[in-house]
Amino acid sequence: VHRTHVSATAISCFKSLSLKAKLKVCKDIEEQNDARNRKTLLNATDPANNPEPGSETASLFSFEEEELDKLKRPSFAAVFKDVMPTYVTDWLFDNQSSDSPDLKRNNDDDGDSRISKHRCMDGDNLKPRATDVAADLDFTQLFYETADCGMVPLPLFLNHALAYISINGANLPTFKANPKPGEKKGFTIIDCKKLLSRLNLAELNMSHAEWSEAAYNCYRFHSGRDIHGSSGSYASWWDKHFNFFNLQKDKVKYYDAWKSLELE
Repeated sequence: VHRTHVSATAISCFKSLSLKAKLKVCKDIEEQNDARNRKTLLNATDPANNPEPGSETASLFSFEEEELDKLKRPSFAAVFKDVMPTYVTDWLFDNQSSDSPDLKRNNDDDGDSRISKHRCMDGDNLKPRATDVAADLDFTQLFYETADCGMVPLPLFLNHALAYISINGANLPTFKANPKPGEKKGFTIIDCKKLLSRLNLAELNMSHAEWSEAAYNCYRFHSGRDIHGSSGSYASWWDKHFNFFNLQKDKVKYYDAWKSLELE
């Protein structure tokens, strides 16, 4: 059965729905498509027990530009978290940087804004990747904005915490920070205390292996914030801070004794 939504009647009916209803319709279509694709996969991998493939997937509806602009605001998008389809969530993550009203800085020039927003790459810095080494996780713009207002707790640099922040950006606990000196508007940042509670994390509850993982990601993050890169004095400070503990001979044995000192 060929499934599309190209008829004028279907599009007109969709446009007449409320935003919440539109999102729910698209989420239902998305879940039904997943079920069809799964049925096709089972047919391909185990045809004896799954003789029939799934039917053709249905196309998804598009949203108005004004609706998408509203959804860029985390506080607005959070209202619809239970009915948000994945493809809309993915789109929001790709567009939640400095062009969002909640996140835009007042004094960015066009060049710096483009570099930050598009995460511009320098091909001269590309290096071959070792296939047996896990890829480093990226940091969202919201993460940078949060760190600009205060210290981000170390457990939020764990790989699974960074992945959660990337995947659930529109549904993270946030609040509006006060404007920084010389700026007219504050911007939205992560409520770290609530996020730690949601993820059941605490700074003094990490194992040494988790501390090492988080410390590495924390250094990468702050090294990336240094205007001179990893060779700058800001990055060097973080390198010396973590390696003071990391290079100790009995670091694992006495981890419980020194882990609270590292936080100071």
